[in-house]
Amino acid sequence: MMARFDRLVAEEKKALKESIRVRESEFRKHYGIGLPERRVDLIAQRIIEKGHDVNTVFEEVAEVLRQVEELERDFERKHGIRLHFEEEAIDRITAVALDEDGKGAALCRGCSRSTSTG
Repeated sequence: MMARFDRLVAEEKKALKESIRVRESEFRKHYGIGLPERRVDLIAQRIIEKGHDVNTVFEEVAEVLRQVEELERDFERKHGIRLHFEEEAIDRITAVALDEDGKGAALCRGCSRSTSTG
């Protein structure tokens, strides 16, 4: 029974990823975010785990990405050093933030505060 369940979840995830890819240009235009494979996988997994609709998850992801960009700008403004996160790091930050129920803003603010004291 577990093997069947796992297979059904995998099939659902594959269908979600295909659906996202079909609508990729729409999502890029509306949310202004890139969609590397890791991010599509993360979005599909979030939809499955939380039962959220695709737009809700895209909004969550877009908010975390905005917070990461804000952290980069704040760091440069405070320290004069240009900080740039690679896509893989951004996706990892996004995954951590979503695991914390979308607390990306708090995660990035915490990182920003810790850089101002160190």
